[in-house]
Amino acid sequence: MLMVDLARQDTIQHAKNYIDDEIAPIVENERVKCIVVAGNKMDLKEQIVVSDADLEDLAEYARDRMPRKRVYWMKTSAKIMQSLEQLFNSLLECILS
Repeated sequence: MLMVDLARQDTIQHAKNYIDDEIAPIVENERVKCIVVAGNKMDLKEQIVVSDADLEDLAEYARDRMPRKRVYWMKTSAKIMQSLEQLFNSLLECILS
């Protein structure tokens, strides 16, 4: 799981750097089946600067570097517990598949 702060645009570039430096080099391990990009803090509606298109672009960036892995994205809020169950169910489903 790769978290992005929806209220900070710079986390998109930090996530790309993390993909290149940390995830992509080790993800060829067959035990890694998927990557979930989670845009967190969706409860901060007035402060959101990361768009759905930004999240999709980040997911596509990850897909380009890890073509054999499933990569998808979703928005969450840990503060108000929005979409967390869906996030973890998705991860569990991926792990068990």
